[in-house]
Amino acid sequence: MSELTAALATIEKCREISGCPAGVDLQDWVKRLAAENVGLKKFIKTDCFVGHIEPETFYEEEVTRYVSADGFEPEPPATDRIYAGIKADVLPADIAEIIDSGDLETICYESERSYAEDFRIALYSFRQLREGAK
Repeated sequence: MSELTAALATIEKCREISGCPAGVDLQDWVKRLAAENVGLKKFIKTDCFVGHIEPETFYEEEVTRYVSADGFEPEPPATDRIYAGIKADVLPADIAEIIDSGDLETICYESERSYAEDFRIALYSFRQLREGAK
């Protein structure tokens, strides 16, 4: 009986970690995540250009061709849901607000409040995630 209990606990933990919604088969969910990641990797490999472009060395139509993949990214709803959960669990609300606003300089330098402790907590959390501890 303990093996069955351990197996059920493992499955439940997998559902939790992967963000599998209630009522969705875990195996189907993991296949969907894998397919999304394969699609994202393929998109990055085949449709994205990563590098430094000197404006003097390219004609405008060449630059347009390199960035034309923008807007054709595959939609990864399952991966987005997991990312949103990780972001919500790891980032202090103030830091998430700063990152989402995109105006880090104004918020940090013009604010009367110090964000040093929030940044320290965020960096500590990021280190734990990178090391696999959560």
